[in-house]
Amino acid sequence: MRDTLTQDFRFAMRQFRHSPAFTCTAVLTLALGIGATTAIFSLLDGILLRPLPFPDVDRLVAVTTLEIDPGIAPPNLAQAEYLRSSYPNYFDWRRENHTFQSLASYDYTSRLFTKGNGEDARVIRGSRVSANLFSTLGVAPVLGRDFTAEEELPGHRVIILSHELWVTMFGASADVIGRTVTVSNQPYSVIGVMPAGFHFASDEPALFWATSAPDTEGPSPHTSDRDLDALGVVGRLRPEVSTDQALADLNAI
Repeated sequence: MRDTLTQDFRFAMRQFRHSPAFTCTAVLTLALGIGATTAIFSLLDGILLRPLPFPDVDRLVAVTTLEIDPGIAPPNLAQAEYLRSSYPNYFDWRRENHTFQSLASYDYTSRLFTKGNGEDARVIRGSRVSANLFSTLGVAPVLGRDFTAEEELPGHRVIILSHELWVTMFGASADVIGRTVTVSNQPYSVIGVMPAGFHFASDEPALFWATSAPDTEGPSPHTSDRDLDALGVVGRLRPEVSTDQALADLNAI
């Protein structure tokens, strides 16, 4: 067996020396194939195979809206368009449902972020969230505090930092709480820092989170626009409630 393998290896090496172009192509093809396979497995492992790092994760669900064209039977989900949600729809679900312990919202945003003195300006990804997002997920800041419901109201400007941003921009300083940072030329007060390794949303993780207060302001606030499907919604089911019961509940609303 060993002699056969040795002979095959020597023969392959001779062929490679005689055909260097073929050898390069074969090696490159193998490298690309292995790289793509590794990337796909990493994605599946991170999103599908490895459980999300939240308590009672089996009770967490994503809530989305399906738009189905006229003439297509509702069960035919393959032909439905998956949409995000609007604030008015989210508010209706949150107020009227009987199957969720809590429903929370989030919206991606990229903003110019600087320290209070204007240093270290950079455009980074953040998220505007409902005040109960972290409590719905079952995760609390490791430094400072969580948002309050009042901080969703107009005029409030508070922010929670990711652990990564706290370390890279503020040197993991404990006195970051209470500091002022600037987000798109508006001052925000830092009230908390999330745990190391916490990322949300998993597909486009944010480096900071602020409340949805800015979306409540102005003559035509986003919170009153039922056609603006900008929100992601996540919910925590009540004990003993199935996803089918929650689906029927929200569909009725």
